[in-house]
Amino acid sequence: MNIHDEALSRVTGYVDERVERQRIADIFQQLPSEDDSLKNAESHLRDLIATSTDVPKMHAAAVAIQEAQQDSFAWNLLRAKVGSYRDNLRNVNSAGRADITPAITWLREQLTVVTETVSELNDELDGRPATPLNLHASRLDPTSAEVLTDTYTQIRDAYKHLVLQVAKKRDLADAVRTSSYLRDAFDKEQAWIDERRSKRLARQPYRGEAEHHTHVTNTPALPYKRDPREHFPNGHQIEYLQWIVAECEPWLPNPDELEARHDLAHSTLRQAMTLQHLDTMRINLATYRGEDEPPRLFTDTKRQRMHILKA
Repeated sequence: MNIHDEALSRVTGYVDERVERQRIADIFQQLPSEDDSLKNAESHLRDLIATSTDVPKMHAAAVAIQEAQQDSFAWNLLRAKVGSYRDNLRNVNSAGRADITPAITWLREQLTVVTETVSELNDELDGRPATPLNLHASRLDPTSAEVLTDTYTQIRDAYKHLVLQVAKKRDLADAVRTSSYLRDAFDKEQAWIDERRSKRLARQPYRGEAEHHTHVTNTPALPYKRDPREHFPNGHQIEYLQWIVAECEPWLPNPDELEARHDLAHSTLRQAMTLQHLDTMRINLATYRGEDEPPRLFTDTKRQRMHILKA
């Protein structure tokens, strides 16, 4: 069983529609096609009545008709019930019914195995990329890099399917692409870097707003730029995996964690309409990065507020 199927098997209250449709198709193949047993039995009784005086034979023929009727009814009922179940498969996974938590917990365990193995590779290779040549030179399995990147790909594919299709959180599609790979995506994902660089001050800034703007737009140069539609930067699979293990925080958030983290990052990029709003943005950025909360610029005292505005 691959990672995708193994993860799905851990979802409670969920039916894999693809697998289930194949199972139902197998059942239909085993169902006998409608035959002429009932017609033949009725025809035989008519012939006996028309040509014979043997009542016991007539009775046996009548019993055969009754049995054929029951058998035909049972098979027709079974076909109808199986067909009805197949037709309603699209509704079998109603929104909110499936609990993907056990599956995500299991995927996290698989991700930990990958990251720990990559960390060991980084130590063995002293930071060099895990190319087949470098692996061979270090007397390591030259196929280990391919195995790791393939496993990582399967984990990410399974996670995406769990969140968007099984849990039906399709409104989190953008968050899955940009915030579900790295917990520190705001500083380590190119999509976030590009969005931050596009921000401009629309007017004379409040006190503290220019500093916040600098924090947002002063972006690092990333060694690898992952397209949000892909799991790896083109042509740098194992190197990217080595980098995120060494320098970033790979993670697999549950949908609530993902939504909260994604919204927190976005909240730091909005225009500061008031000092109170600016305070919230600055605090959110510090919270996202795990930094100490910055001193507040907004106070409830009118005199203090006016002093800040004039400063």
